[in-house]
Amino acid sequence: MTASVERLRSLAACIRHNATANRAVERIGPFVATFTDRGDNPFLNHAIPDDGASPSRREVAALVAACRRRGRTPRLEYFPRWRRRWRRGCGPPASRWRGAWR
Repeated sequence: MTASVERLRSLAACIRHNATANRAVERIGPFVATFTDRGDNPFLNHAIPDDGASPSRREVAALVAACRRRGRTPRLEYFPRWRRRWRRGCGPPASRWRGAWR
């Protein structure tokens, strides 16, 4: 593993951990989904895929359903270089999702 990949993994783990503070957290397949009851701010209501995630369509559907139950827009936070690895399992609806770390 290269140093840059290791840094991204460390950063993603830190972000995943910090995103759970003071929010409702739900583990849905390979996603950590966080929600707040203080509004629909997309930066406080989103899901983060696990490193190396390859979600199935069923897991993505469960994530979308969890967001909709709370009246939230499904949103992922991810590093763009990892997107191709997990997005295949998301199918066409994933193209309408918002969010990425740059």
